[in-house]
Amino acid sequence: MTDTTARPLAACHVAEGQQGTWINSFLPRYEPFFFQGEQLVNRLLKAGLIVYTRPEFHASFPQFALAYGCTYHLWDVPQDTYVWMADATQRLYLDADLLQDILRDQVRLHRGQVYDHTWCLRIQDEAKMYGLQERSWQQLFQRYQVYDGSTHFILTHDLWTALPQGVQEAWILAWLNDQLVDDAVVPINPCDVPVPDSHRPLVMKYSGRFADASGANCFAATLAMAMGTLAKTEHIIHVWLHQEPFLRSLRAAGYHPVQEIHHGDTIDAIKALDVLIWANGDGHIVHASFCVAPGYVFNKMGQSWEQPWLILRIEDVLDYNQVISTEGTLIVYRKS
Repeated sequence: MTDTTARPLAACHVAEGQQGTWINSFLPRYEPFFFQGEQLVNRLLKAGLIVYTRPEFHASFPQFALAYGCTYHLWDVPQDTYVWMADATQRLYLDADLLQDILRDQVRLHRGQVYDHTWCLRIQDEAKMYGLQERSWQQLFQRYQVYDGSTHFILTHDLWTALPQGVQEAWILAWLNDQLVDDAVVPINPCDVPVPDSHRPLVMKYSGRFADASGANCFAATLAMAMGTLAKTEHIIHVWLHQEPFLRSLRAAGYHPVQEIHHGDTIDAIKALDVLIWANGDGHIVHASFCVAPGYVFNKMGQSWEQPWLILRIEDVLDYNQVISTEGTLIVYRKS
């Protein structure tokens, strides 16, 4: 029996050609480097480089968070940081001591694409299968960053493109599994769930699958299932959908709120084909999913490509982002 708690990717399906798509777009040529302290800011400015505050960074690169937010753990990095966008050439001509200071901050600030020595051990066996021997491996990752007594290295676009394709494939799958573990998802085999016949073709087609690129989110996934047909679903499920058009289309499809669930309430009243919408304490809608059977939902955890469409137990997502436990509400919509 597959241990989907440790290896949730084993319960998912990677379509033909998707690995190649992900490899080609995994890291952008110009990458964000986060740091704190006016001293580093001044040193970069004196070197003739552009420095952004976090609000300026998001305003200047509005699609970056959508495409690479999870890749670089943007939401884990403190907001009071500055950002330097740089490619390999810009880093090459930067003062070596200044570059080391900036790279150390990537480790300290928990930016994504920072790996420790255990990652090398995980990938090395796979690397040897594709002719990348120990010496070559060490040469590829010669820039080890030491911080607080531990050894780390930072994967950059130029290092990524230097890896053999076989190593990239092994890397992307190992990284992808780690993201599923971090999301604390335990995929459910749709064959084991009593999905109504009307929606079984939809669930079987998309559950455990990944989008080719970031954008497809929970609102699109929920609305696509609520439409109930493959023809309509295919035009919706890959869309980056915002709350307002989601609610407008949901109402047009005949769905209306029938119940609110708060902290401590039971979920017994939730029925198959209900739409579930999470609203925080301020009334802002932050998540949605579709009940495909009593106790189970069709769900997408976020808008990133590495977050698949999955069947999950309702209790596993009931307190999504701690909405219910912090005075938020789960609103049940039902088709009249």
